[in-house]
Amino acid sequence: MARAGGSSTTPGWNASRSRRPARSSAAREFHRGAEQREEILSLLNRVDAVSTVFQPVLDLRSGSVAGYEALARFAAAEARAPNVWFARAHRCGLGYELEAKAVATALRSSGRPPGTYLTLNLSPSPLTSEAVSASCPHGSTIS
Repeated sequence: MARAGGSSTTPGWNASRSRRPARSSAAREFHRGAEQREEILSLLNRVDAVSTVFQPVLDLRSGSVAGYEALARFAAAEARAPNVWFARAHRCGLGYELEAKAVATALRSSGRPPGTYLTLNLSPSPLTSEAVSASCPHGSTIS
């Protein structure tokens, strides 16, 4: 039923207001697959692209440092969190290689006090990959 004033309460369709929704940032990232693969390959080919920082793990009984957690950091033009780099590498089929580079970098680092342990964060599937196994010293175990 029309209102007494003759105007409808529902606005009509206006082509100038009808636009395709902007792509989300996730969709834009997905469509940059070739560029992302090149970016990951660049990281893999640079000696200084992956570095390690060590976070102390404390023994709560004594308060002393019992070990260290190795955390990967990336030197790249694009500042991204490590989890973003690893996720991107896995999407490009280069995840195991990037994880292996991070493991090798952490294991090469010296200066850890004697009698302390080192923890590495890896998702389960890279543990069985040849790339990660090859980055570990002969006879060592990852668990």
